[in-house]
Amino acid sequence: MYTDNTMSVLVVDDSMSNTKLIEMTLVREGYRVLTAHNGRDGRVLAKKEHPNLILLDIKMPGENGF
Repeated sequence: MYTDNTMSVLVVDDSMSNTKLIEMTLVREGYRVLTAHNGRDGRVLAKKEHPNLILLDIKMPGENGF
Protein backbone atom coordinates (compact mmCIF):
# COMPACT_ATOMS: atom_id res chain seq x y z
CA MET A 1 0.00 0.00 0.00
CA TYR A 2 2.75 2.48 0.93
CA THR A 3 5.96 3.00 -1.01
CA ASP A 4 9.36 4.13 0.22
CA ASN A 5 8.46 7.63 -1.00
CA THR A 6 5.22 7.85 1.00
CA MET A 7 5.36 10.78 3.41
CA SER A 8 4.65 9.86 7.02
CA VAL A 9 2.97 11.91 9.73
CA LEU A 10 3.03 11.18 13.45
CA VAL A 11 -0.05 12.49 15.26
CA VAL A 12 0.26 12.81 19.06
CA ASP A 13 -2.95 13.76 20.87
CA ASP A 14 -4.63 12.51 24.04
CA SER A 15 -8.06 12.86 22.41
CA MET A 16 -8.94 9.67 20.53
CA SER A 17 -11.56 11.49 18.43
CA ASN A 18 -9.07 14.17 17.34
CA THR A 19 -6.49 11.54 16.46
CA LYS A 20 -9.01 9.51 14.41
CA LEU A 21 -10.27 12.58 12.51
CA ILE A 22 -6.75 13.71 11.61
CA GLU A 23 -5.73 10.16 10.70
CA MET A 24 -8.72 9.62 8.40
CA THR A 25 -8.14 12.95 6.66
CA LEU A 26 -4.43 12.35 6.09
CA VAL A 27 -4.83 8.72 4.96
CA ARG A 28 -7.37 9.86 2.36
CA GLU A 29 -4.70 12.22 1.01
CA GLY A 30 -2.17 9.39 0.72
CA TYR A 31 -0.06 9.89 3.85
CA ARG A 32 1.16 7.10 6.11
CA VAL A 33 -0.13 8.02 9.57
CA LEU A 34 1.27 6.93 12.92
CA THR A 35 -0.63 7.78 16.09
CA ALA A 36 0.19 8.07 19.77
CA HIS A 37 -2.01 9.16 22.67
CA ASN A 38 0.71 10.49 24.97
CA GLY A 39 4.11 12.13 24.72
CA ARG A 40 6.10 9.09 25.79
CA ASP A 41 4.60 6.84 23.12
CA GLY A 42 5.01 9.64 20.57
CA ARG A 43 8.73 9.93 21.33
CA VAL A 44 9.18 6.15 21.00
CA LEU A 45 7.43 6.15 17.60
CA ALA A 46 9.37 9.21 16.42
CA LYS A 47 12.71 7.57 17.24
CA LYS A 48 11.71 4.28 15.62
CA GLU A 49 9.87 5.49 12.51
CA HIS A 50 11.48 8.91 11.73
CA PRO A 51 8.26 10.53 10.42
CA ASN A 52 8.44 13.41 7.96
CA LEU A 53 6.12 15.52 10.13
CA ILE A 54 4.93 15.42 13.74
CA LEU A 55 1.63 17.00 14.77
CA LEU A 56 1.45 17.52 18.54
CA ASP A 57 -1.33 18.42 20.91
CA ILE A 58 -0.02 21.29 23.04
CA LYS A 59 -1.94 20.37 26.22
CA MET A 60 -1.79 16.75 27.31
CA PRO A 61 -1.99 15.25 30.78
CA GLY A 62 1.39 15.23 32.52
CA GLU A 63 3.26 17.13 29.79
CA ASN A 64 2.80 19.48 26.86
CA GLY A 65 3.68 19.58 23.18
CA PHE A 66 6.38 22.19 23.67
